[in-house]
Amino acid sequence: MSGLLIVAGEASADHHGATVVEALRLKGFSPKVWGVGGDALVAQGADLVATSKEMAVMGLFEGLSKWPLIFRAFKEIVRRVKKNRPDVALLIDYPGFNIRLAKVLKKLKIPVVYYISPQIWAWKPGRIHTLKECISEMLVIFQFEEKIYMDANIPVKFVGHPILERKSRNNETSIEGLLTDRPIVTLMPGSRISEIRRLMPPIVDAAKRIFAKRPDVQFGLPLAPTIDRPFVESYLADLPFRVVMVENNRDALIKISDAAIVCSGTATLDVGIAAVPMVVIYKGSPITVFIGRRFIHRQLFGMTNVLMRREVVPEFFQEEISGERIADVILKYITDEKYASEIKKELGEIKRLLGEPGASGRVAERLVPYLTGEITDRHSDEITDRHSGPVPRHCEEGREGDPSLRSGQAPQSLLSSP
Repeated sequence: MSGLLIVAGEASADHHGATVVEALRLKGFSPKVWGVGGDALVAQGADLVATSKEMAVMGLFEGLSKWPLIFRAFKEIVRRVKKNRPDVALLIDYPGFNIRLAKVLKKLKIPVVYYISPQIWAWKPGRIHTLKECISEMLVIFQFEEKIYMDANIPVKFVGHPILERKSRNNETSIEGLLTDRPIVTLMPGSRISEIRRLMPPIVDAAKRIFAKRPDVQFGLPLAPTIDRPFVESYLADLPFRVVMVENNRDALIKISDAAIVCSGTATLDVGIAAVPMVVIYKGSPITVFIGRRFIHRQLFGMTNVLMRREVVPEFFQEEISGERIADVILKYITDEKYASEIKKELGEIKRLLGEPGASGRVAERLVPYLTGEITDRHSDEITDRHSGPVPRHCEEGREGDPSLRSGQAPQSLLSSP
């Protein structure tokens, strides 16, 4: 066993990678782990080439500004791979970097297990052809994705969503500084500097409007590990109310919240699983959005709505975002109990759609044959036959829930151009 290369370019991926390493150890495997990640992977003994805090980017221009650092990390990974070949590479999300790296690893005959699929059903679907050429197998976290890869003859396994694993471990239900007998609104501006720069001004404006009409409302803000506290605090100076900053306890804050303002991303699933009414917002650089609209194939962008295949909670994108609009939604949640209850009931379906807890253990199971040498450098069809067995069939017809999810189809709203 010579090692496991993990590339986790963002905060959430760092956590997912760390839980996979932990699951491997519980199974009796302790490979030398190295690559890209953050504090969670370091805590599991990983040797990092670059940190997820450095590598996290959103949008064209931020990517360009970090290009020298990202390029150096890419070169260093390739250098190390050539010097000391890992048994397998686990690439987690982060497609702009990881798909390019997978191409190189393929040429070097390093098996690549890709965990958390690029959203090819949402934009740039042609990437599936590249993935077919350079990965050994795909581990997906949304059930409808499985059929997409099966149809492309790519070995695939639906492992469930890792977010459920974290939820099952966290039982805390209180946050210091927040009273549960008064309304709590959680502010979630994102885990990237660019997201916070664009979203904090309208979020703060919305909070001011909410407080003006409901001075009993309390505000909490979970700080992402990729963001420095003083940077966020600079947006909260001179407010007539306190915003309680929460570190390393986001789930507990969400649990006690009555409503949330959420940057689009995995955070919408965190909030959705807890059945907390929310408003989803996203704002990118104008140039990035202009270019991106040529490739995007979906009408919904919040993952909670994507899974539900309809706008269960309001979404505001780009120029639609304003403090007034956000505040109006949140005020309705905390003043109209019947409306809030209806939203909570609908959000209760999210957990079922995400599968069962234990994703990290299932990912670890897929890595074991590579780490033991049972699988080295085989083509996808050999892996399908000798490792995975028959590619898992999708959900049987007749199961409860949405008919398109039962048949394994990607939601139609995602496949149509805006």
